Amino acid sequence: MEFKRSATIALAVMAIALLSSCAPKAPAAGGTPTEQAPLSAVWWAAGDSVFAGVGAYNLGAPAHLSGVSNVSVAGNVLVGISILGNKQPTVMNQLQNTIARNGGEVPENIILHAGGADMFARVQWAGADVTDRPGAKVAHLTVDDYTAEMQYITTYLENFGVTVWWTTIIPSTVWSPEAQVNTMRTSINDWMRANFGEHLIDCESAMTQPGTPWLNPTFNLSVIDGVHLNAKGAVAHANCIAAATGLQVDATTPSPSTTEAEPAF
Repeated sequence: MEFKRSATIALAVMAIALLSSCAPKAPAAGGTPTEQAPLSAVWWAAGDSVFAGVGAYNLGAPAHLSGVSNVSVAGNVLVGISILGNKQPTVMNQLQNTIARNGGEVPENIILHAGGADMFARVQWAGADVTDRPGAKVAHLTVDDYTAEMQYITTYLENFGVTVWWTTIIPSTVWSPEAQVNTMRTSINDWMRANFGEHLIDCESAMTQPGTPWLNPTFNLSVIDGVHLNAKGAVAHANCIAAATGLQVDATTPSPSTTEAEPAF
């Protein structure tokens, strides 16, 4: 009897260990979510360099928010929504790679800002090929293309139980190359307002110059591209995000004082 009881206990322990090893997690990069992953209490932020910051010149809005981990690619990297083309990484790349590095665990909440790089690329790289679309060029992409990718990213994360917070695309200065496609940017923002509901962080009015559709010039970092934010702009963006999410702005985060020009993206 003692032998049978010990064997039963041993089998039970083995079963528990096996079930633990099979706990649902997010898939490795490129996988398809089928089960909810374990949740982390940490907030993540991901997106383009307008949001993530440009190295020593600006830490970006996430750096000014307490309890938020910036998982974006650092520095001047042109990061598209996910279909920019074959020149640079995408937001989906960021998310999949970060989840893989995190052992499959995901946060409870994530803040996303993407689209500025795509708008910039429409002007600079209009003839670039689109990934997985033979013959298609960046210039051929429509508002529906971009919003479909935003919805796909949202569904991908929500399938893990993540609450997704999109922010509206920050405007450029009136003289920026991106100003040429401002109508498309505002159309994408209008679509987000209609589709993302209470989890949309609408900072457009907080970031624009009063009476205009353009970036407040006191928030502009670069005299070259008219898109990236300086420290004052990043803090203003962080304040807007905090007001919508209940996060706290971290007043102790050092803010670079330089406003030197930085190359476009």
